[in-house]
Amino acid sequence: FKLDKLDAYFYGDLKHRGGIEIPSNMNFEMTDKTHLRAHVTAGFRSLIFLGEKENIVISGGNLHGNRNIPGFDPYVSGGQSLIVLKTGINVTMENIHLSNSANDGINIESMKHAYEVDYVPTRNILINGCTFDSNRRNNLSITDGLDMVVENCTFLNAGIDMQYSTGSAPRYAIDLEPHIKDIDKPLQHLEHVTLRNNVERGSVAGGIVFADGDYYVFENNDFEGGAHIVGAANVQIINNKI
Repeated sequence: FKLDKLDAYFYGDLKHRGGIEIPSNMNFEMTDKTHLRAHVTAGFRSLIFLGEKENIVISGGNLHGNRNIPGFDPYVSGGQSLIVLKTGINVTMENIHLSNSANDGINIESMKHAYEVDYVPTRNILINGCTFDSNRRNNLSITDGLDMVVENCTFLNAGIDMQYSTGSAPRYAIDLEPHIKDIDKPLQHLEHVTLRNNVERGSVAGGIVFADGDYYVFENNDFEGGAHIVGAANVQIINNKI
């Protein structure tokens, strides 16, 4: 599915779904002339939503949130991200510009809790060459899944205050934070994430936080905001400029 010159607003009140939903086995291709925007009254979960889907490539384009539009209301749109993955398998996102989200630029999690017998984790995810700018909460949040790579991306101004909205905690460029609660009955599980050759500037709270989870590699990155380890295990921080 290819989009070229398009500048359009999307709105709706599907609080757990998306303004645009992409099916399995699809390349969703955009160009620099593609601008997809969340309307100021949008109440959906995300501008683009992938739920229990596989074998997808999303490339190019500009995704715009609504946090800096006059009349923005965080109680209507405060939980809205630009892209949400909930149990995505074999998904690539590349060369996308994501800015001004009411919540996160990209949020990656899974559909079920990790302790449930029918839990299927998100896995085999690549985020490459994307630019994240001025998203209200975090630029990128990853809370559940296995085997992910984030590389060659630029992270700017995470969680900053803007004219029509203040930032929302935790305000990191990248937040790796599975919600464990009970180690014998974990709600989420996250491990084996590699982050390399990325650049970060201007984040309010910090560049990256390893808040929990296991087996992370942070290599050859250039981060102004630093790296914070809170509760994660087996973290390798190699050859970075911090």
